[in-house]
Amino acid sequence: MAIREIAVATRVLGCGDPSRSSVQRSERMDMFNEILWGRFSDVHRLFSLPRSTTYCLINDGVIKSKLVRRKGQRGCGIRLIDMRSVQKFIENSPEKPTKRTSDRMRETALMKPEKTAAQRDRKDGAA
Repeated sequence: MAIREIAVATRVLGCGDPSRSSVQRSERMDMFNEILWGRFSDVHRLFSLPRSTTYCLINDGVIKSKLVRRKGQRGCGIRLIDMRSVQKFIENSPEKPTKRTSDRMRETALMKPEKTAAQRDRKDGAA
């Protein structure tokens, strides 16, 4: 191994310098990587919640958000979402669906083939 390759590996792996050990580095990164407020893309990336669902949860008052813009400015700004409220919502969500939700989903799944057949028949009749 060339001296340059060893130096690069030492820097990347944090070898040789106790202040750069992976445990200490990860602890430091955890302190600074916690996002308190984020955008819709951050919610989607961290929690896999799409924008439409996030908007619905904001409208229901389940998730907190703020619109950041200059005073007197209209129509533009940045909507920031409180990541702690999203995490709290997910932690408080049930692991299993309620009986009512389960029944409704089952009915919807059973109706779907009938609905698509009825729509297909309507299209054939109109043509």
